[in-house]
Amino acid sequence: MNNKCHLLLLLMVFLLFGCGERSQLVYDPPVFKNKYQATTEIFNDSFIFTTCKKILTTEEWVILIDHTMDHMIHLFDKKTGELKLSTGTRGNGPGELIAPEEFSLDRKRNILYIHDSAKRRILKYALDKLICGEKDFFEEILIGEEIIDFVTIHFLKDSLFVANGDEHQLNIITPNTIVSSSSEDSCTEPFESQKEWNAFVNMYAAKSVNPSGDRVVNATMFGGVMQFYRLSKDLDNVTFYKSCYFYPIRGQRTSFNFIPNEETTYGFFYIDSTDSYVYATAFGIKNPVHTPTTIWQLDWEGNPVAAYETGYHIANFTVDEATNHIYACVYKDDEQVLAVIDLNNK
Repeated sequence: MNNKCHLLLLLMVFLLFGCGERSQLVYDPPVFKNKYQATTEIFNDSFIFTTCKKILTTEEWVILIDHTMDHMIHLFDKKTGELKLSTGTRGNGPGELIAPEEFSLDRKRNILYIHDSAKRRILKYALDKLICGEKDFFEEILIGEEIIDFVTIHFLKDSLFVANGDEHQLNIITPNTIVSSSSEDSCTEPFESQKEWNAFVNMYAAKSVNPSGDRVVNATMFGGVMQFYRLSKDLDNVTFYKSCYFYPIRGQRTSFNFIPNEETTYGFFYIDSTDSYVYATAFGIKNPVHTPTTIWQLDWEGNPVAAYETGYHIANFTVDEATNHIYACVYKDDEQVLAVIDLNNK
């Protein structure tokens, strides 16, 4: 009789804590004990962007991408802020761009990788050749049928990339084959299947890969959920290791689409990362009227470290770990311009 009672008790505990995990999620907005007023200076206010999509840095250059302009890629001198050149012409010709989705760098070789979904290609821009005016600065790599539907293809090393997909959230790929895929159960409420969750993240989340290429973070723009992944040293395995639940995801779901409503809390707007930290802009409110002015700093477990107030509404940014500067596209008089935020002077 006692054995039966023990079995019944164990079964009740399993049902309570094992099956009810997702329905009992606790959302905990981050609290930053360290808050700083960061020194922010306009780096170049003569070049006005339409919609800055991404910022990257090398040792010498700040690279800004605006996919709405006739020339989408702009290189600025990292010391002076002066525009060096613009490239990435819109079109279907050799080296031209139609619908670029992701930009990433091979910093060792100074190569800019561009995933253009409309051309079904990955373009390689050799920056050193480009700056010297050489005509053979670009190479186009055709994407194989097996990975055509993947999004945000990001360079890792050699010929390996990481990409988001519907069947698996993260995939390590070559331009032609799938090397490995994450086998996680990272689905969260209100989604009922991993495939629905993956589709939501692919459409409504920001992604960042750290410079060493061994960690990835996704952060949702509706609600506020961060999910963390590790990539093995040989890049043959992807492991989901943690979710952080800051704000619940509330809104209207229709098939694989999501429509925000009056109950929707807006979460992350943009994220970037170094090997030590994750940096993010986030709303944490309903019905925001402008982009955030504060940059969050979190560790790779999602724990809050510091918050940096910049005084400017931020479109996007990148963190230069070597100089401890953040290069950002900010709004000045309702126009997007390049700024630099000095984390050394707080």
